[in-house]
Amino acid sequence: MPRVIVSAGGTVVSSDASALATSQPCAGALVAGHLSNTVAIYLGGSSTQALFLPSGTVIEVPVSNLNQLYAKTSAGSATITWLALAGGPDA
Repeated sequence: MPRVIVSAGGTVVSSDASALATSQPCAGALVAGHLSNTVAIYLGGSSTQALFLPSGTVIEVPVSNLNQLYAKTSAGSATITWLALAGGPDA
C-alpha cells in the first residue's frame, strides 16, 4: 500500500518542547525544518528530544500519533512543517 497523506501542518517551536499536534493518528510523519531557520531543532518524545533536525532537512519518523512527537529549539524559535502519513509497505 502506498503512503497516503492524512494531514499536513506546521508550527513554530521554541526552547520549550511541545507536541507537533494535539491528536493526529498516523503511521508515520515526514518532518521538515524550514530553510529560513537559524537555530537548531531537536525532535523526540515528551521527555527527551535528541534527534537534530537541521534547516532544510526532511526526515520520516514512525509514530502512531503526532502527539507522540515533540520538538524544541536550542534557543529562540524556528518553524517546522509536517505531513502525517498512513499506509506504507508494512500496512
